Amino acid sequence: MSVKTFIGYDLGDGESITDFVNMNTDNADRISINWQDMTMPGINTPGRAVPTVFGYDDSNSIIFAQTIAKTPQKVHDVHINFKRRPSDLMPDVIAFRRDELVAIADNAAKTRIWPTTVPELNSHEMLAFRDAVVTFTNAVFENSQYLERVQSVMNQAHSTEINFYVGHPTIWDDLDAAVYKLILSQSILGKGRYADRPSMIGVAQESRAAYLFAKSRAEENRGNHDNYFLPKDTCALLIDVGSSTIDVTAVKADSADSVHHSGNNYLGVRCIDFMMRNLGISKIKRNSGDYERLLELQRNNPGFLNSLVLAFREAKENFFTAGSGQDTVISVKGVYAELSPDEINRIIDTQEIVPVLVDDLKLPREKLTGLVGKSWRQGFRQFLRDEKAALAAKKLKAGRIIITGGASWMPVVREVVAEVFNDTGSNNIMLDMDPSRTISKGLALIGPYSVKSEMFREDARKLCEERLPVIIERNIPSLAERISTVIRDIAEDVVMSRVREWRSGRILTINGMKAKIESDLSEKGMKSILDNSPKYQEAVNGWMSDVLGADIAGELQALCNRYSVKGFTLGQLNIFSGIKGINVAIGTPDMPGMDALFTILGMIVGVVTAIMLPTIIGVLIGIIASISTTIAAILVNILLAIPFWGWGILLVVGGIALINAAIDGAEAAKKQLMDYLSGCDLPQWVRKKMTDEKMRAELTKSNIAAEIKRSLNADANKRKMAADMSVSLRRQVESKAREIQYAIESR
Repeated sequence: MSVKTFIGYDLGDGESITDFVNMNTDNADRISINWQDMTMPGINTPGRAVPTVFGYDDSNSIIFAQTIAKTPQKVHDVHINFKRRPSDLMPDVIAFRRDELVAIADNAAKTRIWPTTVPELNSHEMLAFRDAVVTFTNAVFENSQYLERVQSVMNQAHSTEINFYVGHPTIWDDLDAAVYKLILSQSILGKGRYADRPSMIGVAQESRAAYLFAKSRAEENRGNHDNYFLPKDTCALLIDVGSSTIDVTAVKADSADSVHHSGNNYLGVRCIDFMMRNLGISKIKRNSGDYERLLELQRNNPGFLNSLVLAFREAKENFFTAGSGQDTVISVKGVYAELSPDEINRIIDTQEIVPVLVDDLKLPREKLTGLVGKSWRQGFRQFLRDEKAALAAKKLKAGRIIITGGASWMPVVREVVAEVFNDTGSNNIMLDMDPSRTISKGLALIGPYSVKSEMFREDARKLCEERLPVIIERNIPSLAERISTVIRDIAEDVVMSRVREWRSGRILTINGMKAKIESDLSEKGMKSILDNSPKYQEAVNGWMSDVLGADIAGELQALCNRYSVKGFTLGQLNIFSGIKGINVAIGTPDMPGMDALFTILGMIVGVVTAIMLPTIIGVLIGIIASISTTIAAILVNILLAIPFWGWGILLVVGGIALINAAIDGAEAAKKQLMDYLSGCDLPQWVRKKMTDEKMRAELTKSNIAAEIKRSLNADANKRKMAADMSVSLRRQVESKAREIQYAIESR
């Protein structure tokens, strides 16, 4: 048994928390989720997030949130709201240089050696960001109680490897993610070993993680709650409102193609904490005694104002969660400030946020142009309106909305969401019941789902490379059955048409008639006929849709069942669904989405035709030669039966000796007469002896359909067709497999 441990680390701007699961990687049928409630440093209750803030005591030991709040006078160098978007710290980087920096960061993360010669990565701001992230991360994961808990659970599960997944805001780009991973690689998470096990680290979008957890919970409860089903033609919208950022993810239940990822890196609720603190300080200034104590604390501890931010954040949370409507009292070592409910709501509803974001949080003003003059409520409302418009442009409508994130409990969040998405219905707007752990749990799930996805990709590869030729080959007899009768009818029509021309005198000889038929049914001629034959295309289309496509869909359905992927019908998994009855000869249908369908149809029909033509032509040429010989033989026998007129014709072409020998039954003489006769311009009355009825009878005897079917079913031909067709079909099968893989990873 092979067991891996996956730890999700939600390093948030306001709060941080970890979650982890163990997975038996030998079993791909399902992911067995067993959450472990971890105790974060400085927090006594398992499963609770710790504020993302740290400082140092007099002995330079790291102190976390609760201690900072209780004894701020003993803490110095307090770090709060230190999480930044890396590219904001590297302004004016051109596109080409961005690509270089991504490569540099990726390579440096592998070696864990910080690239000291790269100026963009060594500014004072970047190094301060790096050091804060590394210090905080190390303090969490090097904590002895935390490490002992991880080791204990891993020992019980016999886990052999540990994978860390750290979240980042959805709207961060490749450069942001690469630099962030480089920074994290400098911490204990990047050492390649943790809790006495090999370890690795990855980064992932927070919105994807949050949606993944919501998805897994929905699947667990689907049998009991109808509201986990999306209304038809709608999407599920996850709105993650955090301290620094807001992320939005939309997924349409029945399609991997309709996905929307967006967000805002600056519109989190942390600005409210700072606005409350600033208002509180303005009130403290009115009392000279309190203000003097504030100044004294600040002189002794320059980071004291950050301690106040933490205090006001906790007060904000208490205010909104208690819902008492009472005044909020802030007390930090004798410094008091009271804020009324009206004052807090007025901050949220009316106070402009850009000055605070620039002056207190040091965010780049040029990134905030869309928020100028707006309060937090107004900015959030405009952001959601823009997102709704973007969804509409993609023809997406929110059928269910899940609000999550550390700030989701604030009433203003749900109020604005309900206001903007008033057409979704209040019953379909749900608050995440465990918002502080949604991302960390989702990040922990990314690992198992990725492992499951890797296993699926291997099975899908085997299907495309190894199984697909076998599937096609076993269905060739059905194709031969369908097209052999169509080709027989085409060949018979060609033969009968040329026989009638010979009979009417427009073709002079039997040999000339045979040459015409062979030209008509040559590779070039036959391809033209088949390309423009609706019956042939219908036969191939029907086989692709009803037989081959259905068989492949069954194989894909078996993969879905193995990996517990729900929601795909056999019709949806049929790579040829919808092509039945479309004729490539009539041009691309003027219907949305039909261009791709038309291309697939034309390609497959062309491949089938090209592969089968040599075999078909070989069969037909042999049959045509036999038929032309038979026509001559029939005419010889007819002429031998007419003593005067018939013998007269034969005398001209062969002489009396041959006639006598033929009459006596000599086959060699008859053959010589047939050869002579095939090259003669025979009289009209002789030609008319070869009636349609006689010709049809000979064609029936030749059994064209059976010969074509027999030839196509020859082992060598089946293998060749299966090999060539699988090359053309592989892309379509891979595309369908990617939809299933998407369901495993993201839905």
